Amino acid sequence: MSVSFNLKGADWAADKQKTASGDEAEYWSKLELNAKKKLWHQLTVVLLDIIQHKRLSKTSNLELYQHFVAEFEIKMNKLSLMEVIIKAVDDINEPTEAHEFLDKFQPKVADCSMSKILLKIVKGALYLKHDRKQAKTLIEEVEKELDGLGIVKAVHSRFYELSSQYYQMEGDHGAYYRHSLKYLGVTDLAKMDQTVQKSKAFSLGISALLAADVYNMGELLQHEILGSLKGSRDEWLINLLGAFNCGDINTFKSTQSAWAAQADLKNHAKRLTEKMCLMCLMEMTFVRPAHDRAISFDEIAQKTCLAKSDVELLVIRALSLNLVKGVIDEVDEKVHMTWVQPRVLNTEQIGRMRDRLACWVTEVTETESLIEENARPILTC
Repeated sequence: MSVSFNLKGADWAADKQKTASGDEAEYWSKLELNAKKKLWHQLTVVLLDIIQHKRLSKTSNLELYQHFVAEFEIKMNKLSLMEVIIKAVDDINEPTEAHEFLDKFQPKVADCSMSKILLKIVKGALYLKHDRKQAKTLIEEVEKELDGLGIVKAVHSRFYELSSQYYQMEGDHGAYYRHSLKYLGVTDLAKMDQTVQKSKAFSLGISALLAADVYNMGELLQHEILGSLKGSRDEWLINLLGAFNCGDINTFKSTQSAWAAQADLKNHAKRLTEKMCLMCLMEMTFVRPAHDRAISFDEIAQKTCLAKSDVELLVIRALSLNLVKGVIDEVDEKVHMTWVQPRVLNTEQIGRMRDRLACWVTEVTETESLIEENARPILTC
């Protein structure tokens, strides 16, 4: 029964080959030959190449599945089968029909946990277009299921792409930023179109600036996707992100004409200014040596360009966000800092840390020598 079943698909491929020419005829020939010889792995490799690179211009992926793949899908690797299904469902315009089509595959991939998860992700992408609430439910469900499982790029990449799209629609800048970075972590940037890279880099940069809970932009600044903005009209965004990461309020002000032309940033100028001041305070704390962490209100006001009367509120805000730890001395108008939130550092910041460590080693060595010298008379008694 399975032999004749597979031969039907092979015969269909043979008929298609008769009306094709050039490379398409060659691909139909490969499909026919591998199906007749039951070379399932080789057949799968050819199929994935066809659907991923649109080798068959006159045949839709849905048609290819219905007339060819459906006859031997039980022999295929379940994740590879899902790749075919994902392309096929794209050809179905009616949401109800698309969901019904996907539902048929639940029992077919039941023995592969990653394929079951991937099926839910595909359904979530469909829901995102017409039922965002249901999409959210599936995203939360899949996130729990993926927790603790090994990384499978085909699955994790699609999940983080879906979740980042959802959070972007919801206007949740912080969640969009974090999930987009995770998406980039499991995605081959070389396979991403340059236009898509630029769009993603710009959206990420804007979300990092507007997110209420993102005060560490070093990871994004080190990612090669930002390179897609170099030489473009949006290159100012790279400089602005760098300014935020090191609390450079002068660069923030000098690039205002550029970032104020962007509607989202212009509408949240007050929030950006507060965030820059907080980043500036973090940098001030970071660069101070361990024995000199008392920062005066005057110094903070000068660095942040704030009125002295606003400094205490800024420090309280930083303490409440757990960006820094310390004690406010209202009498002497100083802040005694003890800790600053860890961040991904740039080369200059790492250089300063290296110099401070070298200084600390020197001080420890001198102290050791001093103790040894002063303890000698006691030890020789």
